[in-house]
Amino acid sequence: MKILLTGCAGFIGSHTLDRLLADGHHVIGVDNFDPFYSRSLKAANIAAHLSDDLEGAKVGTCVPSEATRPDAKRTGTGENVNEPSDLPTFPPSHASNAGPPSNLNTFPPSNTSNAGSSHAASTGSFELLEADLAEETTYTKLKFLIGDDPVDAIIHLAAKAGVRPSIEDPVGYQRANVIATQNLLEFAKENEIKQFVFASSSSVYGVNPNVPWSEEHNVSGPISPYASTKVSCELLGHVYSHLYGIRVLGLRFFTVYGPRQRPDLAINKFVRLIEAGKPIPVFGDGSTRRDYTYIADIVEGILASVYKSVASGAPVLTENGQPKTEQPDGCMPSYAVINLGNDQTVTLSQMIETIEEVVGKKAIIDRQPEQPGDVPQTWADVSKANKLFGYKPSITFKQGVEQFYKWQKAQRSF
Repeated sequence: MKILLTGCAGFIGSHTLDRLLADGHHVIGVDNFDPFYSRSLKAANIAAHLSDDLEGAKVGTCVPSEATRPDAKRTGTGENVNEPSDLPTFPPSHASNAGPPSNLNTFPPSNTSNAGSSHAASTGSFELLEADLAEETTYTKLKFLIGDDPVDAIIHLAAKAGVRPSIEDPVGYQRANVIATQNLLEFAKENEIKQFVFASSSSVYGVNPNVPWSEEHNVSGPISPYASTKVSCELLGHVYSHLYGIRVLGLRFFTVYGPRQRPDLAINKFVRLIEAGKPIPVFGDGSTRRDYTYIADIVEGILASVYKSVASGAPVLTENGQPKTEQPDGCMPSYAVINLGNDQTVTLSQMIETIEEVVGKKAIIDRQPEQPGDVPQTWADVSKANKLFGYKPSITFKQGVEQFYKWQKAQRSF
């Protein structure tokens, strides 16, 4: 398949890229290398899939899988990139509105052991476009890269992330998250790309005491600019699905962690500070709870949703050209928001205790007031994801922290 993947150099995006390439797909990746954290970290995330140092990579650099061999040569922009002949057969993204295909539940084999710990062996091909999705000129370049062959699906993971930073820069978050998403939906409409999967967030639930959180719960009360942008993106997705027959799935991620996690996030920060014997900032009394979800489980959910969406074909439409409320049995819905979490919670105090156990040192606590925009708890009901595409998280919190610590120590050895 040909996949357009945004945010391909980030934490979740780079792991998704690894899996897509390991599964043999042609990936066109877009990332603007936002300076929110070091460019070098993002460059390292995708370095295994690039033929040149990223600092010298140009727009449209094509890096087929054989680029990892010593005798490999870089091809020209968008040239001589062939899809592997042994890919699973899926209907193209512009498939007719016929009934569900017979191979609906046939997915590429899982590489769970690789996702989240290291670069998986690549058998696909990769092109990188460094560009800002909020800029209209990006889409001219993107159209040139894509060429005449149809794109089977868009996986939109690019965004400005983080609750607290969004309070300092609400306009920037609106531009990067909402404007960019609308631009990309327009691109999907104009190029007849019928499968659009994007990253939403558990933040949309706001302060909701009814746990675990279900997709049926009201999300009209976000408490941070970041959360409000994700609610806006979900609403935009519904509009484009309804008007233009695009299947849009918003995946609500719950506190994702693991190797390559952003350096500002708690687990990454706390592991480094505890190991160094420095104080860790703890906001509140430690009773806040999070549904921590390991990166390999999240990637499994992303890929399962995409593969089944493509296998379902374009949404079946009514005589008026709008998606039917009920799609054929076994097909993905034409629009849905779906929780991807771990279906269990860990308190802040328990998180610190787990890190202490894994690192082998006691934490020095720097107690601070609760922060504006933070919610007291998150907890995902993942039954919908399980029903739609068999999502079943398997990594315990301690196992995930152990994998993260193993990865972090390996990074320091270089």
